[in-house]
Amino acid sequence: MVDLLKVIFIDLWYLWALLIIIGVLSVFKPIIKGFFGEKTILAFLLTLPKDQYTVLNNIMLRTDTGTTQIDHIVAALSLPNP
Repeated sequence: MVDLLKVIFIDLWYLWALLIIIGVLSVFKPIIKGFFGEKTILAFLLTLPKDQYTVLNNIMLRTDTGTTQIDHIVAALSLPNP
């Protein structure tokens, strides 16, 4: 019995470490996806021509119940029709 416990808890330590890593990643997966998604969009928006587009990032607005945050606002220059 003691040998079995030794195998489970000591000799198979890497399986316990793997389970802990999987648990941590599953808890933080939405945060990780959100971070990389926002950075990907920001990288794309920064490639827009600066003479035609204005990009505003991380805008905080006050509301009746507190605040809200807007990740990106893109304003395009309106050109007259020929």
